[in-house]
Amino acid sequence: MTQEKATQLIDEAMPANEPTANLCCTKQPTNWINAISRLKKRFQVDVDTVKQRYKSQRGGVEMSTPNVLFHDIGLQMMLAVRLMQLFRERNQNTVAKIISRAVLRHMYAADIHPDADLEPGVSIIHGNGIVIGRDVTVGTGSIIFHNVTLGDGRNNTTGAVGFPKIGDNVSIGPGSQLFGPISVGNNCKLAAGTVLDISLPSGSRARPAKPIIMKRVKKEE
Repeated sequence: MTQEKATQLIDEAMPANEPTANLCCTKQPTNWINAISRLKKRFQVDVDTVKQRYKSQRGGVEMSTPNVLFHDIGLQMMLAVRLMQLFRERNQNTVAKIISRAVLRHMYAADIHPDADLEPGVSIIHGNGIVIGRDVTVGTGSIIFHNVTLGDGRNNTTGAVGFPKIGDNVSIGPGSQLFGPISVGNNCKLAAGTVLDISLPSGSRARPAKPIIMKRVKKEE
């Protein structure tokens, strides 16, 4: 799924009089028809992204949408995210919180805040252990692996408190922890176990420090 295709589907879902900023999770109330239309368009981008990934992994063999939805845990989680967005746009915040806690937390062992902004085309791999805070944004085409935390924190220099802003086509490896009001530019790759509290420019790679390897000493019997 290319960014251009995702943008096209998003534009088609937007009402003509609605601004293009914050396309994924508008905080302005909208009617049910527009809200459901937006949900369908967003989730179709999610489905197409996952189907494309499976197609490339299976030598060009394409899976049907029901088959992908049944097998892919991350896509099931994205459906729950889209439903949270639907009810949030209708100011049904209690229902959105129920989905966050009853579905995502208890069924998938993940904690995704209803106010988090995951744009169409975001992929979740495995999904368990993911924590995504209130004002986090994740751009189109990004991939989030298991045990990733995107949480709030404080900038040690400015004292500002906030959440990470993730650009488009960013890969966040398993066990990565991102904190504070930082930004990660487009097309970045974070290796497994990366801990990040500073911003990254577009096209960057980040990895944790190399492990310290030492000889194991057995206790004398």
